[in-house]
Amino acid sequence: MNIKKTLLILLAVTTIAPSSIIAYSILRIETQPEAWAPKPAPEIADFSLRNFNLEIYPIVARIDQPIVIKVSGLERNEDINLRATTTDASGNEFVSWAAFVSDESGELDVATAVPIRGTYISKDSSGLLWSMESGDQERFQHSESWESRSYEISAETSKGRVTKTIDRTYPWKSVSLIEVSTSLVEAELWVNESTVSDLPIIIRLPGSDGRYSRIKASLLADRGFAVLDLRYHRGEGTGMPSSEHIPIERITDAIDWIVENSAAHNLDSSRIGLYGASKGSELGLLATSRDPRIMALAAWAPASVVFEGSTIQKLNAGSSWTWENEPLQFAGFRNHLVIGVMIVPRLMAGKSASFLPYYIDALERAEVDASISIAGASIPILLLAGDDDRLWPSSRMISELINSTETNGNIEYGIYRNVGHAMNFEIWPRGGSPDGFILGGSREANYLAGRDAWEKIIKFFHENL
Repeated sequence: MNIKKTLLILLAVTTIAPSSIIAYSILRIETQPEAWAPKPAPEIADFSLRNFNLEIYPIVARIDQPIVIKVSGLERNEDINLRATTTDASGNEFVSWAAFVSDESGELDVATAVPIRGTYISKDSSGLLWSMESGDQERFQHSESWESRSYEISAETSKGRVTKTIDRTYPWKSVSLIEVSTSLVEAELWVNESTVSDLPIIIRLPGSDGRYSRIKASLLADRGFAVLDLRYHRGEGTGMPSSEHIPIERITDAIDWIVENSAAHNLDSSRIGLYGASKGSELGLLATSRDPRIMALAAWAPASVVFEGSTIQKLNAGSSWTWENEPLQFAGFRNHLVIGVMIVPRLMAGKSASFLPYYIDALERAEVDASISIAGASIPILLLAGDDDRLWPSSRMISELINSTETNGNIEYGIYRNVGHAMNFEIWPRGGSPDGFILGGSREANYLAGRDAWEKIIKFFHENL
């Protein structure tokens, strides 16, 4: 059976007349249909065929706040690619992308859709931001002169492309940095000095690298706290500072400084909390039982024993900590020669190495006197870790801390599956991982857990300080 198609063809006939009138004639033509063949997709640059909407909000937000990305007006089950680009302070371009298929309604909600492929593969509204990479695998470089950074996000289908720009703001202008350097305290204080009420204080205790984190500390201060980023190692953070015989009194000295300077900086010295990560959590747990002015403790990847200290100068270090000038009992390593010959040279050469077997061995041989106890803890404590920690067995040590005491409801804990030692909560590009300790987990799992942990920690301090 022949199917006939009626076409209306509009012919324009131009007459050269004084009035320059254009006359139109309509002709009806009967035609046979041609065999169907798919038409080539138009070039992406052909915006005339665009018929979908890209919605992103908020357009302006802090760099630790998630975004929402939605696309509407698509065909049912239509292929769509999302792409994000930005540059860092060194001019390196960072790019991410994800391929999706729209739902039965012709819509896409990035928060609930799983990418078919891309730089990330989970349901996450902000995946395009944290999964960005540079071609050279460089680490993303921030600048403290930035008030915000722009990101271009585009949606592409066979019909065209839509691009929008969002701005991710930094907290540098909303909080003030005050450098603290005395004979007893070396720290950076982040505080909103325009506040009309005194602020609770969080003392941030970094890990074994000993470095300040101005982004993390300022973001925490931006959430309604004063933050004292304490360099308890003393001296410059070098990536492998000495952690032998560090006085726990560094915490006591820091609290003394807070009390003495509270009026000058609108600090409420009756509301002091500790936030420690890794080695810093070991110190935080030890300090809570020794200074009654500490009102709450949050610890990421905590330790359940006092470990041997680390120092480049010698292989067989003593205890990490002292109290009243006396070293605490500690769980020591017994493979110093192996560590000195195989591990330290790799780290010094910028290569990766794992300390996990040595920490497990030390933990299993630890004497009771080296244990950290929270049995008598009366303050709220939050313990968080990943079960794939490849630096030290933090999830196992959380279990030991919990099992060593009968909790009275003041201790919360959580263990994240397939997550390593680092808490990566940042919703911004990170780029290639630096060489050094093998930390475990996947980039994606670490980020998703880090986001959840970051919000839990902030909520914990708001409720308990």
